[in-house]
Amino acid sequence: MWNISFAYPTLLILVLFMVFYMSLPRLPIRRNRVFVNLVLIEVLCIATDIVSSWVDNHDPATHVFLLHIVNGVYFITFFLRSFSIYSFTESVLMVNLRDNKLLFALTKLPLVLGTICVFINPITGWIFYIDETGYRTGTHYGIVYIIAFFYSFISFSTFAVFRKRLTRRRYRYCLWLCNMLILTGLIFRIAFPTYLLMHTFCLGAIFSLSVAFEDPETHLELHGTMFNGRALRDYVEEKGSRMEHMCLGVTVFKYYDMRDVYGTTQMDTCLNLVGKYMAQTFNKCLGFYYRKGRFILLGPLDMDVEAAVKELERRFKSSWKTENADIYLNVGFVTAKLDHYKNSADTVLSTLVRALNEAGEKGESTPIEVSSEEFEKTERETDIKRCLENAIDGDAVEVFLQPIIDSETGRAVGAEVLSRIRDAEGQIIPPGNFISIAEKSGRINELGEQILEKTCKFIRDWEPEKAGIKWINVNLSPVQLMRLDLADRFEDLINKYEIDPDLIHLEITEETIIEAEFMSKQTDALCDKGFKLVLDDYGTGYSNLARIKSFPFINIKLDKSLVWDYVENPGFIIPNMINSFKNMGFSITAEGIEDENMADKMREAGCDFLQGFLYSRPISVDEFIEKYS
Repeated sequence: MWNISFAYPTLLILVLFMVFYMSLPRLPIRRNRVFVNLVLIEVLCIATDIVSSWVDNHDPATHVFLLHIVNGVYFITFFLRSFSIYSFTESVLMVNLRDNKLLFALTKLPLVLGTICVFINPITGWIFYIDETGYRTGTHYGIVYIIAFFYSFISFSTFAVFRKRLTRRRYRYCLWLCNMLILTGLIFRIAFPTYLLMHTFCLGAIFSLSVAFEDPETHLELHGTMFNGRALRDYVEEKGSRMEHMCLGVTVFKYYDMRDVYGTTQMDTCLNLVGKYMAQTFNKCLGFYYRKGRFILLGPLDMDVEAAVKELERRFKSSWKTENADIYLNVGFVTAKLDHYKNSADTVLSTLVRALNEAGEKGESTPIEVSSEEFEKTERETDIKRCLENAIDGDAVEVFLQPIIDSETGRAVGAEVLSRIRDAEGQIIPPGNFISIAEKSGRINELGEQILEKTCKFIRDWEPEKAGIKWINVNLSPVQLMRLDLADRFEDLINKYEIDPDLIHLEITEETIIEAEFMSKQTDALCDKGFKLVLDDYGTGYSNLARIKSFPFINIKLDKSLVWDYVENPGFIIPNMINSFKNMGFSITAEGIEDENMADKMREAGCDFLQGFLYSRPISVDEFIEKYS
């Protein structure tokens, strides 16, 4: 006799959970679909187990055919439940065996074999049979447990191999707990076969999955009217190259200004109204709110984007009425065709966000069209960022040097240090491609300190003074100069290698000294530690003589654009400017010297030092030592 008292409350709780879960919008991704199937199969499994156990308890009054049907349906749902638990594990770990037909067939084979055994069971009686005494287990009933343990085993194995794909520890714990509960339930089923206890453990497993992965609220924004940025990332990651959507981005013009004008509360209320309007108007599209007034609609490839833009323009001409105000917003638009692209989710989202930010600054009705070239550009930047991080973390940033020549003697008297990193194929990535990425990603300080440390090591080991090299220039990023402890950290490196700080000249670009008061404190602190300062790229900013004079520079480097312009169109302005600088105590370096004519003209204009490809391209430390020893 089966004790079914445990199954009733389990079924009731699961049905209530399912009603709540189904009442909220769900992102159409594989993980959610598998979870819905799992819940439905478990409800059916409990229901058929209750029915089959009840009729088995009262089998004298039940027709044999009905006994075979209800018990057969239960065993099929039992197999399906085991397979669904494994499928969910596979989906959250982003393992897709469908691309490997052999492995996919092997994982489904036990389910198919078990189902076949159920269908032929009335003939074979392997799993169960009905005799005059009622329901009896068959000679091969162990098939049921073999299939269940098989899916439990491969679920644990998949988790063990791919668990690091789950970035949050809570996700790993919950997925592990789910599989442990299923395994424990199987053990209890074997130990206490007459008690319907396994469903209670399955309910616990479903709840653990729900807490970690399936709370619909985690994917919703704007009072549940739209999906959020996390949902968009999950959707794009899963679809990958199989995505076939036309994307329409809508962004609020001057979002932060509008937030200041209307206030945080009013603006949030307005955005909720916008989200509700979009969800209702474009109900055939997936709608996402990507923070900061940015909306993204994913529709079919044949979506009439022009009509959608016109409808949105019409609506935004009217006000959005909140309880306390009528809010008027202007919007910009972005369009992109996401059709069999090969870029990563990060690339797609970064490109769309960049375009949305640009549209938010313009606020024009003509959409910004994101081409495939834009995605490829972002992909290249992502690759460079990855190479940069690998180089910094692996202490693999390389130091290259370009000589600085005395204009009178023609001999190298100094050098400028330039950083280089390499891509996966070992090719050099120019600094113009990765410096701005380092600044945006926050790695510029680590990059700068690594370059300075390798420069100090080079000076200590080679002793450049013996070769007539009197100083080495090291570039400082504007972001580096924002560090209040910059001077102290640089002093520590100088002391570590026991070199004279007078040998290090720090180059600061002209645009950096716009924040005069703060920069004055920073430059004074560096000078107090013994460093010399050089003004780099003069001619690209808006500095005047009075401002430059207020900083403790010893040398001014004329930007190559200024040098080239003077060589092509000689006049009195550059020589007079150079003469004024020299009267103020600055020495002058001309950058971008590429031929003897340029060198002669800048020498005649009064430049003390020359730098450019005429003398040498930036070369590695070993080449520099070989050339100038």
